[in-house]
Amino acid sequence: MSAPMCMLAGYISDGTKGRDIAGLLLEALELQEPYWGAHATGIATINDGGLCLEKDKGHVARVRKTTKIESLEGAIGIAHSRYGIGFWRPELNTKEKAHPFFDCKKRFALMHNGDIANYKEIWAELEGRGHKFSSRSMESDGPAITDSEIAAHMLEEMLDGGKGVGEGLRQICSRFSGTFLLAVIHRDFPKTLWIANWHQPLAVAQGDGEALFTSYEIGLTGVRSELTRVFYPPKNSLITLSPNSVEVRSLLPMRGVPRVKVDIEVLGEEIIKILQRKNERDFSQLDRDLGNEGWGKALGISPDESAAQRKDGIDIVREYIEALNRLVKQGRVFQRIARRPEAGIEDTPRYSYRLA
Repeated sequence: MSAPMCMLAGYISDGTKGRDIAGLLLEALELQEPYWGAHATGIATINDGGLCLEKDKGHVARVRKTTKIESLEGAIGIAHSRYGIGFWRPELNTKEKAHPFFDCKKRFALMHNGDIANYKEIWAELEGRGHKFSSRSMESDGPAITDSEIAAHMLEEMLDGGKGVGEGLRQICSRFSGTFLLAVIHRDFPKTLWIANWHQPLAVAQGDGEALFTSYEIGLTGVRSELTRVFYPPKNSLITLSPNSVEVRSLLPMRGVPRVKVDIEVLGEEIIKILQRKNERDFSQLDRDLGNEGWGKALGISPDESAAQRKDGIDIVREYIEALNRLVKQGRVFQRIARRPEAGIEDTPRYSYRLA
């Protein structure tokens, strides 16, 4: 029921905290990496009025060595750990396909979590209007791009047409099908961070004059003693973060959010059944093993209804993590971080589970 995910983080402050923003964001990503695997890593910040970007293929530990990512500075930034859907083909995992992305004029940086199902038709329209895609490459079966990059060029057109970032995000998201959370920083607005979320995992921690968001709560671990106000914004929301406030509005008012309720106990028992049959499985393998039947049981719906919800981009990864953590805490399941080659990268971290 959960879909292939990336791991995100974003930070904003009033500039008085003196935090190492690169270290903070890299730690937040590294804590989240083992869920889905980290095939590429990137950070964009605003410093002295300009956008700064470092990214490369590979997990945080690798990208620390291959780039100057640790030297990035500023009081606002976004960070991305990419899960490449085509990870069985290492040639698809390139630096150019890593997030975040700039618009053509390098006014803003944007990153995406999810899978934009109708990106090809939008990509064709944008190329027809002269947009150039930094992630474009020629593969054996034709040209390819990262689906996420279309969002940057669409938002660029909105800004050129006089829209603000928030309204621009709302309008481009109305065209998307699939799963998506977009986060944006703009060089002219160094005190604002925008998040447009349609049913993706998101946790926000606030303190005095600063805030950090991550895809999964574990990414907040390093700041929980100081950023103590933690909340989970509603699905289908347009969120505007500033150092001292957060505004949450509806993203797509005409698109209703399906109500889903997961029976954590049932989900846990379905996971146990899989581990009884298959010994050790990692986080994403277990999700696939559950399939529409296992997820349907946990949701109290039919497998067909479960499949339809997946197609509509409904995400319930938080509940999936809760079920796994509960099994580990009960002593029924053992969790470890396994490292293996993926997407042409050695030692990619993955949470792996087996019966205790």
